[in-house]
Amino acid sequence: MKMEFDSKFNLQMECSIQLPVDVGQKIQILSEFSKVYNKYEPFAKWLEDTSVPAESKKPFLESMQNAIKSLQFLKDFMVNCGITDSEILEYTKIPF
Repeated sequence: MKMEFDSKFNLQMECSIQLPVDVGQKIQILSEFSKVYNKYEPFAKWLEDTSVPAESKKPFLESMQNAIKSLQFLKDFMVNCGITDSEILEYTKIPF
């Protein structure tokens, strides 16, 4: 997916950044995040399932850690774009 952004961004005094996006870009970002999250969620539930032997899960733990880091990066990116936690939560509940 390719998205073009306004090249203007704001560096804040507390060493944070704000990336202005318009409403269309905001919806596109949330939609893409929702797709990624909805693919990740069954994997997370499987890893948390106590009926699955720990030995079966071991080969996938690194992948899970990478997925969590990626999702956190994307969430931080969205926050820097001015997207609120409630908007993120609302879109992750959309099953497509």
